[in-house]
Amino acid sequence: MSKVGRSSKAAACSVAALVTTSAAANTVEDVQLWTTLSASGSIKGDVVGQMDLNARTSVDQRRVTQSLIRGTIGYRVTPSLTLSLGYGHIIGFRLNQDNLTEQRLYQQVQWTLGKLGRGTVSTRIRVEQRFVRPSNDAGWRYRQQLRYQLPLREAGPALIVQVEPFFAINSTDWGARAGFDQVRVMAGANIPLAKSIAIETGYQLQYVRGAVSDRANHIVPITLSWRF
Repeated sequence: MSKVGRSSKAAACSVAALVTTSAAANTVEDVQLWTTLSASGSIKGDVVGQMDLNARTSVDQRRVTQSLIRGTIGYRVTPSLTLSLGYGHIIGFRLNQDNLTEQRLYQQVQWTLGKLGRGTVSTRIRVEQRFVRPSNDAGWRYRQQLRYQLPLREAGPALIVQVEPFFAINSTDWGARAGFDQVRVMAGANIPLAKSIAIETGYQLQYVRGAVSDRANHIVPITLSWRF
């Protein structure tokens, strides 16, 4: 587990450096609510799937800013490693402008790295191809989530800490810029409601690099998940 510990520490230091550097720039802040309905489980044998419905609301602006529908199908290579393909349809609702529609393809690796104390360390690596109308440019983006989940008791609530930096691989004519894109840092809890249903919530900071000014979104994420 020493490798996991070193990886976790390195990731945390990198994210802290990115946020500290970005904080020096002019930053626009917002308070948001992100709600998600998620269903996941085995389709047949080691073939697994997941479907997510997501709505993001700006509390400050009192309006829905984005909706997202995402579907993933994968193969469980081992109990700790799953390879997946996915598609997302995203609509951004903009003030005094046409809505922004994005089609997104992605490839994903989910890997449980092992134990750290009484908790579990896992990572999710995702490579995305993003298509925004009416442009023909495909924006490639790399994102990697590192998550630590610490159960408070068996089959009970668990504390969660996770971090996910995003990096744009290329620039596009619709606005993507190569390099650091954003980072999400979240602390919260996963609370079982029934045998296969749980709710996850907490506080999440989303720091986004902008063309003119950066954005810091203070988010309450609420995810209701069902495992079938």
